[in-house]
Order: sequence, then C-alpha cells, then structure tokens
Amino acid sequence: MPIDRLKSKPYAADLRKTISLDKAARSSPSTSSGRTRATETTHISVVDASRNAVSMTYTLEQGTA
Repeated sequence: MPIDRLKSKPYAADLRKTISLDKAARSSPSTSSGRTRATETTHISVVDASRNAVSMTYTLEQGTA
C-alpha cells in the first residue's frame, strides 16, 4: 500500500480535479482499479436529493464443514 503517496498533497490535488459537484462519476466493478474483495461482503450506499445518506455493509462468514 503506497501510504506516502496516498497522504501526499499533490495526490489529493489530482483527485480533487476529478470530482464533479454536478454529477456522479460512472463506475463499474469490471473497470474498478481497487483490490478484489471477497464475495461474502455486500456494501450499499444511498444518497437522496436532500443529501441524506445511509449505508450498510454486510458480511457472511464462511463456516467450516
């Protein structure tokens, strides 16, 4: 994990340039550059027009047989 780069001001400045306050960015699991996660975890985030937000993360633990 490149912690020094993630904490750097130039990196933050570059990320800020990609944020639009007018519309959400398109995303897709197939184009994500993030790490692959286990299939047992689901995360849902919902934001309404008034900017009220709620999120939920649910993980099923795989038992041993």
